[in-house]
Amino acid sequence: MNKIVILTDSTCDLSNELIEQRRIMIMPLKVCFDGVEYLDGVDLKTPKMYKIVEEKNVLPKTAAITIEEFIKKFTELVSEGYDVIYTGIGSKLSSSYQNCMVAISTLNEEIASHIYPVDSGNLSTGIGLLVLKMCDMRDANMTAKEIQEAANKIVPCIRAQFSVKELTFLHKGGRCSGTARFFGTLLRIHPILRVFDGKIILSEKIFGRYEKSLDFQIADIVNNVDHSEHDYLFITHSIADDEAKYIYDNIPEEVKKKFKNIYITNAGCVISSHCGKGTIGILYIKDAPLVDDK
Repeated sequence: MNKIVILTDSTCDLSNELIEQRRIMIMPLKVCFDGVEYLDGVDLKTPKMYKIVEEKNVLPKTAAITIEEFIKKFTELVSEGYDVIYTGIGSKLSSSYQNCMVAISTLNEEIASHIYPVDSGNLSTGIGLLVLKMCDMRDANMTAKEIQEAANKIVPCIRAQFSVKELTFLHKGGRCSGTARFFGTLLRIHPILRVFDGKIILSEKIFGRYEKSLDFQIADIVNNVDHSEHDYLFITHSIADDEAKYIYDNIPEEVKKKFKNIYITNAGCVISSHCGKGTIGILYIKDAPLVDDK
């Protein structure tokens, strides 16, 4: 049986410590300002990205992993004796996965037969949850094919949702109209964005204090804890340390005790460039596929 490498991209928003501990390999997406290209998490970190946004008053563009980059990475790893399991940002959210599939189709059969792609249908630590489950399977000596098949069953069960603190980044990125931004600011609306069927949808509109949207997410995990898988729970945020502490402190102890691992992680540049400072989410895996956006 070949060695197995778990390969993902920088949008998984796992900490460097977790990446090192679990022997995860990362391919970075790109972030571009005025023609200058940065590798997400390598050349550019989130605080510096926000500083550039403030200075230039413009959002960065983001770019997927290219076909050529996938071909090079897959060829290197297979030549070193690895079976490669790849997952990254979902196919409905970026062209990275499509580029991965094109790369596999252009490789010779001997190399391509050692690549096992999984469409996460997700972003941020929605991907991270899947990656850690893959690591658990690898460490349990499952084959690459077995891991791929099991991971595909987990994908529709991943609960990923985020509270958005303010609408500027959604507005600048064309994700809400100027009118929606005006009234959202005026009425202090904080949207809850949720990933469903591989797409980001507007799930709820929370009025008033931002903490109310955090309370909404806390209530969600409380209500679903007995219908969830308990290996991992993520609180992931974009420069929202106080809000992350608020969520952690207000999740009931009896709920926290049910999870083997609770991680607080920071969103990288690609994810942050689309949602803005202060965005925060609670992410976990339910014990059955989501049947709608609730």
